[in-house]
Amino acid sequence: MSAQHLLIPYKGIDDIRFGMTLEQVTQVLGTPDQVRHEDIVNLTFAQYGASEFKFDDDTGTLIAILVYKPGRGKAIREQLGKVPYVPVFHDEIEILDKDGFELLCEREQTTEGIGNTGVLFPKLGFLVTGFRKRVPEGRYLIAFPQERLKYYEELWLNV
Repeated sequence: MSAQHLLIPYKGIDDIRFGMTLEQVTQVLGTPDQVRHEDIVNLTFAQYGASEFKFDDDTGTLIAILVYKPGRGKAIREQLGKVPYVPVFHDEIEILDKDGFELLCEREQTTEGIGNTGVLFPKLGFLVTGFRKRVPEGRYLIAFPQERLKYYEELWLNV
């Protein structure tokens, strides 16, 4: 993994693109630290450090990339252990940094979910959760392809 990630809106992060298979991601990143299947929702997750790649089991393709920033949040801390956080940048701004996040909120159109725990950046194709009331607890970014925007608007944020 690199020392930092570059978000490419609605395309992916770094050299990983939505629509890739787990095998293709493995060719780029190597063997995952962990792979788990969630049969009830038909999803497979491949973890590489503090990043997780979410695959739809029906199509076998990548549908989301999650990048976690471990902090005091117990659930994320337990899930990740002591893996290092790799910062995610867009337009030279670190997205999960409090100041970077606030700058992006000023510059970009956003939609906030119920309870101020999720902020969607619909033009950039990502959602940040765990900011606002939970700073500096664990927070993470979910990057997704254009066709998943409605899913995150409706089902994730309830807007």
